[in-house]
Amino acid sequence: MENITKILQTIQKDLQQQKTDMKNMQETITTSINENINLQFQKLDKRFENLEKKVEEQEKYIDIIDNKLRKKNLIFFGLEEKEKSYQELEDAILDVTNNLLTTSCKRWEIESVTRIGKKGHNPRPVIVTFSTLGKKIQVLKSKKYLKELNCGYYIKEDFPPKLVQKRKELQEIVNIERKKGINAVLRFDRIIYPKQKENKDRSNSNNKRNQSQSPEYIAVGSKNEDEILNKTPKHPPKKNKHDIRSFVNRNNNNNKE
Repeated sequence: MENITKILQTIQKDLQQQKTDMKNMQETITTSINENINLQFQKLDKRFENLEKKVEEQEKYIDIIDNKLRKKNLIFFGLEEKEKSYQELEDAILDVTNNLLTTSCKRWEIESVTRIGKKGHNPRPVIVTFSTLGKKIQVLKSKKYLKELNCGYYIKEDFPPKLVQKRKELQEIVNIERKKGINAVLRFDRIIYPKQKENKDRSNSNNKRNQSQSPEYIAVGSKNEDEILNKTPKHPPKKNKHDIRSFVNRNNNNNKE
C-alpha cells in the first residue's frame, strides 16, 4: 500500500512538473512570437514612414510641375460658346485681347485654347496658354478694362485646386482685415500687408537729413553771415585750383606792360 502511495505521489509530482514545464514553454513561445511580431511591425512602420516621405516628395514634385504647366495660363470667363472650330475659339480670344483689353496679341503668341468643364446652359470657361510668360502678364495687367466696360467677361489666373482652396480661405481673412481698415492684399498663397503711403511719406521725411547750408550760398549782408562763417570750418584751397581774381589781375598787368 505504501508503494502504491509513493507511486501515486511520484506520478502526481511528474504531472505537476509537466504542467509547470508546459506553462513555461507556453510563456516562452508567446514571448518569442510577440517579439517577432513587434520586430515585423517595426519593419513595417519604417517602410510605411519611408513610403510616406516618398509620397510627400512626389506630391511636391507634381505640384511644382503643375504650377509650371499653369504658369503661362489664363482663364477667360463669360465668353459666348458659339464657336464651331478650334480656330473660331482662338479668333474669339484674339478679339477680346486686341479690342477689349487693348493689348496687342498675335496668333503665334497663343499656344492653345481649351474649354473646360461640362457643357451646359452657361458658357464654359476657356483656358488660354500663351507662348511666353511676358505676354500672359501683359494680358493679365489689362483685365481692369473689362471691369470698366462691364461686358460680362473677366479673367483669372489658372491655379491648382489645392491653391484655389487655400486662396478662398485666405480671401476670407483679407476681407475681415479690410473691414477693420487694415490694408491687406492676397498674393498667390500669402497675405501681404503693404504700408500706407502716408506712413511711408512721413517716415521718409523724418529719415531725410536737413541739407546743411554751405557758406558759398549765404546771402551777403545777412544777419547770420558772421555767425555761420565763424562756425564753418575753412578748408585750405587745393593746389590745382587757381583764384579767378589773381588770374584776372595777372592778365591785366601783363597787358599794361
